[in-house]
Amino acid sequence: MVSTFDHMNVITEGIGNEIRMARQRRYMKQKDLAQIINVSPSHMSAIECNRKYPGKDIIANIEKVLKCKLKLIDNPII
Repeated sequence: MVSTFDHMNVITEGIGNEIRMARQRRYMKQKDLAQIINVSPSHMSAIECNRKYPGKDIIANIEKVLKCKLKLIDNPII
């Protein structure tokens, strides 16, 4: 059985990977995306590595810049 904590990690794993894949499809560097959406490169890295969950405003900016629709999952940690 998956514990609640493990389940949360599984849920949040997808958004970072999805952002990374969408960015790479656009041949964009992580630091360039971070600059465009006005976050630090370390914050962008943390999002893509699933150490931080992006807020809805960051998700909206990423979608706009990368011209994609991300699967939105409410932040299970909040």
